[in-house]
Amino acid sequence: MKVLKPEEVFPVPPVKVLEGFGPCDIHEVGQEFMVERDAAMPVGFCQWAWDHILPHVKVMLYGDYPWSVAPGSWVVCCTDGMRPVVFRLEKA
Repeated sequence: MKVLKPEEVFPVPPVKVLEGFGPCDIHEVGQEFMVERDAAMPVGFCQWAWDHILPHVKVMLYGDYPWSVAPGSWVVCCTDGMRPVVFRLEKA
C-alpha cells in the first residue's frame, strides 16, 4: 500500500541516519504476493517484514479479526520504524 521515506516518518530523525538512506529497497507500491495455506514466505518478500506480519497472515488464512470493519481485509506494516512498509492483506 505504501512505502515510506525516513523523512515522511520523522522530519528530524531521532537517530543518526546514513547519507542516502531512503525508503525500503525491497518492496514498492503495487506489488502483489500470494500466500498458500502453508503460509510460506513468498519469493521476493523481505524476511524481516515477513517475520512481523506472519501472525496477521495466519489470522487471515484461517479466520478473521472479529473487530474488522471489512472482513477479509486487514492493514499491517513491517516494524522498520524509520522507513516502514504498509501492506494490505486480502483474502482471495
